Amino acid sequence: MKVSDEFMNLLFDEIFVVKEKQNSVQFNYYGNNTARVLHIVDFEMLGTENKDEQAQLRTIIEKGFLLNVDDNAIVSLDNIGDRNYEDIIGYFNPQKLIVWGCIDFASKQLKIKDYEIQQKGITLVLKAEPVFEYISSNAKKQQLWLQIKRMNTLA
Repeated sequence: MKVSDEFMNLLFDEIFVVKEKQNSVQFNYYGNNTARVLHIVDFEMLGTENKDEQAQLRTIIEKGFLLNVDDNAIVSLDNIGDRNYEDIIGYFNPQKLIVWGCIDFASKQLKIKDYEIQQKGITLVLKAEPVFEYISSNAKKQQLWLQIKRMNTLA
């Protein structure tokens, strides 16, 4: 049963429209995002734990993407919670998105596999393995470097 606008007006003297504040979604993340490169990681970047992974990610960003790590946005999957891809993209507005590990997020929300690059709207997305995989595996590093080089030429 549909209720008419006239009937609603009789019931209420005023009708209030609630507007959601733009960018009401907030994220706790590392960096200032001036390069518009977003990294979603499966470890905490802001803490003192995971020093090896933090150091490896810094090296990859600085040598592979040729960027200062502080100019990126790095957010932990734990800080994303149940937010969807559109909320994340709307908040960060990245030109590039690199997903490190985060298997469920990548497969369900992005439908992307390791070392795959996809264009999603204005954002170029690369799915990589978890950062810790690149600490000791030269073969995986080589595979990653090839995809980063490819991503840099596409963007």
